[in-house]
Formats: sequence, C-alpha cells, structure tokens
Amino acid sequence: MNNLSKIFLLLFFTQTFGSMYCKIYLASCSADKTIKIWDWKKQEEIITIAGHTGWVLSVAFSPDGTYLVSGSTDKTVKIWNWRKGGLIKTLIGHRGWTPFVIFSPDGKYLFSGSKNRIIKIWNTQTWKEVKVLKKDFGISSLAFSPKGTFLAAGFSGLINNPNENIIKIWKTEDIIHKANYKTIATLKGHANAVKSLDFSKDGRFLVSGSSDNTCKIWNTSNWALEKNIVWAKLAAFTYKIADMYYFASGSLDNTIEIWDIKNWGKITTLIGHTNDISSMAISLDGKYLGSGSADQTIKIWKTADFIEQEEQKVFKNLEGHTDYIFSVAFSPNVKKVAPQNIGKYYNFLS
Repeated sequence: MNNLSKIFLLLFFTQTFGSMYCKIYLASCSADKTIKIWDWKKQEEIITIAGHTGWVLSVAFSPDGTYLVSGSTDKTVKIWNWRKGGLIKTLIGHRGWTPFVIFSPDGKYLFSGSKNRIIKIWNTQTWKEVKVLKKDFGISSLAFSPKGTFLAAGFSGLINNPNENIIKIWKTEDIIHKANYKTIATLKGHANAVKSLDFSKDGRFLVSGSSDNTCKIWNTSNWALEKNIVWAKLAAFTYKIADMYYFASGSLDNTIEIWDIKNWGKITTLIGHTNDISSMAISLDGKYLGSGSADQTIKIWKTADFIEQEEQKVFKNLEGHTDYIFSVAFSPNVKKVAPQNIGKYYNFLS
C-alpha cells in the first residue's frame, strides 16, 4: 500500500469511526460553587465538581482538552482532570477574585487575571508561576488573537471613567518573555468594566462587551473603533457562517442578538432566557452557540438557523445549576468520558 492510499484510509476511518470515540462537551460554572460537565446533545449533566469555597467565575479547557481550569472568588485557580473529576493542582497567589482564566493557543501557558490588578502567567508543564504583570486597574477579561500573536486585556475601573475602563493590546511573545514589553494599543470608549473580549476568527476585528451596556467592534489593522452597539450587555463573540462573520451580543431584555459584521445589521434575535445573559461560547466548529444566564439555565443554539430560519428555537436546554451561571465553555473534540465516570459528584470540600 502506497503512502497516498494510507492517507485516504486514515481519513476514512477518522470520519467513519471518530464520532464513536470522540465528543464535544460543555463546562459551566456558577454562584452555586460548582462546575458541571454536560453531554449537551443528550441534555445530560454527567459530572459535577465541588472544589471552590466561593463562586466559580470562569472555566476554560486547554486547547487539547486535557485540562479544565477554573477561577473563583476564593482567589484560587484550580486545574482539573475533568474526565475523572480529579484535582491536579491549586494555584495560589492572587489576592483578589479571579474572574478570568485562559490558555494560550499553543497550550504552553495559562493566564489568570484578578480584581487586584494582577495578571499571572503559569507554565502548563509544571504549573509554576513564570511571570506576574502588575496593572493599574482590575482585570475583567482576556482574549488571544486566533494565531496567538496578540493578547487583549479588558479592565475594570471607576464607573463613567473611560481612562480606566480600557482595553490594552500586547504582543504575546513580548509579554511572556520580555521584562520591558510595549503596549501596542490602548482602546478607550467604555464607561464601565470591559467584561468580555473576542477576536474574529480571521483576526480582523476585536469585539468588546461592557457593563456600560455597549458592545464595541475594533479594527485590528489600526485598532480604531469600527462600530458601537448600544443596548447590549456584557458579552460579545464572533464566528463565521457561510463565509460571513457575525457576532452575538447579550441584550438588556434577556435576549441574544446576532449581528452581521460586514453590513453592521442585526440578523436575528434569540429568545429563551428569562434573566440576564451572563456568558456565551461558540463551539470550535462554529455550529453551536452556548449561552449561560442568571436564570440558572444554559441554552444551546444552532448557528446555521440564524440565517436559514426566521424563528429561532432553542436546540437544547440544560438545567441543574441552582444559582447564577458565570461562564460556559465548549471542549475540543475529545475522547469520550468513560461510562464509570458518568453521573458522578466529586466533592473536594469535605
């Protein structure tokens, strides 16, 4: 058998049998102090982890899906073997809430931001702290550009002060490896905490969502403000459908609005939540949008429906948390959780 035949055979087995052994999961965290793992297509809560002593504010999967990381009001960051509910490491050192954790795209570093104006960088091979970045204001959001070239940080300052509620852009390599790194751009315009950041998948735009009830779209070629969306709340994310880029914003009326970046027009409105939209995430294949809410539910939406159907329907509804949901995150396509680990409740507080 020649090499070309081997490649075609490998592709055939990957496409035919890959779904039998792999799956995309969803993680969520809440003010009920738990982390939940969902087989969301079956609408099943398969694993619950109780390990933080405060609200769990953020969750993030490593790029290869091996680890799940969480940040909390208890000022710790925890690393989990989420498939088995095992606690690998507790990272300490923050003196304030840790509302945001994120892996670098290459998976080599973990970044954690805190309310006490500190960003910590951790080596994911050793989980040792490699750098501490001290800033002027509290850290409320972090995002990497698609190729990891840039790191964007959103800050939380005094209300109605655009000089404090800012976004800073740095080169990732410089901020990790250089003692004296330059700020590429400082983006001003928000009047309250910048709660969410996301780059479009082609890297052309950065979307920011703020507690000032606006979303702003920035052009990354010159970091200029491209568009301001009012009556939006806290979160905005970008993705691509049929060669067109869109973003989603959580609105003040408990709905999610879908916007066309090319024409800056509203495409559709997603209705289903009964309280604040607190977080959103897009699956890596771009086919699904997950939304978490203060109504204690998570809803899954099919992104293809946004342009194919006039009336938007909830694809899946996940219930199980007993308080405000702060963060949701889709895993990569990973090996399925072993049957013996499904339905488990892991309590590390007793």
